[in-house]
Amino acid sequence: MQMIARVEITKGFESWVNMYHELKPMMDEAGISIVWAGCDPEEKYNYAVIEVSDPEAAMTFGKREDVAAIRAEAGVLVETTTSLSAIAKSFIPE
Repeated sequence: MQMIARVEITKGFESWVNMYHELKPMMDEAGISIVWAGCDPEEKYNYAVIEVSDPEAAMTFGKREDVAAIRAEAGVLVETTTSLSAIAKSFIPE
């Protein structure tokens, strides 16, 4: 299943990308992958298309203390994490 999520960031997009690399091994174990990520021009919000094998496990992952601490250190306002929509169909042109 894929979904679009949004979170408020306070330390810019580069900090978010560095956080992603730190969390990637844990995300892989939890069956979570980022398909695409980007931010708004002010680098206040990060948007991501996320693929998850189990949506409930993904929500639990994001609330884990160790994961939340890494996210907070990177400037992610964890409490602002919002799932904007599930994605039923998608297309990626070549």
